[in-house]
Amino acid sequence: MKIRIFLLVGFSCFAGLFACDVEDCISTKTGGLKVEFYSSDRDTVYLVRGISAFSEGNEPKIIEESDSLFSIFPFDLDPASDSTNYNFNLIVEVNDSTTASYDSLYFHAHYRRNQRVISVECGVEQAFNNVEITDHNFDSIKIVHPNIERFDTLNVRVYF
Repeated sequence: MKIRIFLLVGFSCFAGLFACDVEDCISTKTGGLKVEFYSSDRDTVYLVRGISAFSEGNEPKIIEESDSLFSIFPFDLDPASDSTNYNFNLIVEVNDSTTASYDSLYFHAHYRRNQRVISVECGVEQAFNNVEITDHNFDSIKIVHPNIERFDTLNVRVYF
């Protein structure tokens, strides 16, 4: 009996050396489609004061008007589909004292989904690659980085 307990405790300690650490379970592939908004003259980055964004296939992601400004907005991608349609309204700061509102903006994003098993303990990681914008109502759109990574700062530049 003592030998069984000794073997069980020893095996548990040995198996613990190879278990999944929390750091090993962090996915580097999940993240939103990071979009930055520019003036159509391509010289000015708009600072966004407020955005109401809705996408088909996802829960609405809404950020109301606030005192904090941001230049990059992460749009969630639909993990169950190879495309997502976005409809949104935008409030941007044109200069220090003037804002402009843009309503009924949209773009359609296509992408390839890939899954991989991180480990048995950690589960599956979802990756989004080869992002393309196929339809939009902006002056132009430039894909800066077509693969979505958690730590990328920018995927798409939108000019209007």
